[in-house]
Parts: sequence; structure tokens; C-alpha cells
Amino acid sequence: MYDITERLNAAGLPLQLILICGRNDELAAKLRAHQWKMPIHVVGFTKEVHRLMRAADFLIGKPGPAALRKPWSESSPC
Repeated sequence: MYDITERLNAAGLPLQLILICGRNDELAAKLRAHQWKMPIHVVGFTKEVHRLMRAADFLIGKPGPAALRKPWSESSPC
């Protein structure tokens, strides 16, 4: 996640990132310590992932069926 954030930061795009680190406190601390050119919001473990996903324009996450099932089910009218 840190590498992707660095690349997005270097691209100079008008972005705002919400980075959900779960229980990875070391990663969260590393992300918070860096001075970014764009707004960065670091979140630890949360049960509100569904709300953050609903607010997102796009999602970068680890691959797998669980990562895809929730976004599609939230936007599906069925």
C-alpha cells in the first residue's frame, strides 16, 4: 500500500486517499509520518468499511472474491 501511495503522490493528480490499514499499526504509522502532497486519511481497523467503499470513486485492494462481492452488492438494485 505504501508503494502505491508513493506512486499516486508522485503523479501529482488531484486525489484524496483514505487508506484502511486494519490492524497493521506499523504501516499506519509509516503512512502518517510521511509528508504527502495530497490529503491522506489513515484509518485503522473499522467496521465501517462498507461506508468508505460507498464513498469511493475507485478501490485498490487485495484480490479476491470478498473484495469484489461487497462493492457490487452495495450498488446492485437487486
